[in-house]
Amino acid sequence: MKNLVLIIVILGALGGAIFLFTQQGGSSMQARQEAGMRHYVDPTTLDSDNPSGVSLTVAEFKDRASSGNPLVAPNGSSDLVQAGVCPTDGKYYALVGHAQKPETCPHCETDLSGYDHDGNPL
Repeated sequence: MKNLVLIIVILGALGGAIFLFTQQGGSSMQARQEAGMRHYVDPTTLDSDNPSGVSLTVAEFKDRASSGNPLVAPNGSSDLVQAGVCPTDGKYYALVGHAQKPETCPHCETDLSGYDHDGNPL
């Protein structure tokens, strides 16, 4: 009987540890996602030397969305599309389809396959 109680206590402690570990993992993943940026660019400026866009943290984006403030590029345009930022030249490029990166930067031809939308190495 004493061994059965000991086994139950050990299993309870192990279950609690697993629960806490998985909950912390989920919150750190959410923190990484919250730390990311969202980029938007005026599609009429994509062929220019300096595409006009705006970058916001996820928290800033949520604040703007909840307050009803529209996104506006530095050139005053509110007709924006989702974008990424090139890791080499820092210029915006439009995301295609379901927020997919092009294979190369349309400005400098950098291979984007090893980078996220923020221009950080994967």
